[in-house]
Amino acid sequence: MTAMTPVYYTLDQAHARRNEILSIVGDEATFKERGARYELDAQQLALYNELTDLEFLIGD
Repeated sequence: MTAMTPVYYTLDQAHARRNEILSIVGDEATFKERGARYELDAQQLALYNELTDLEFLIGD
């Protein structure tokens, strides 16, 4: 099992990373709908989880 390494972001960095993920995945609403329906591959799921974590931390 791989150890998790925490990543520390400033609020600006968190927003920038969120925007970076959204530029990769395309349409945000469609991506989130597919994530909620478990229709993502492993790489997309990792981005989905990171996106939802960032939105929680940002307060979106």
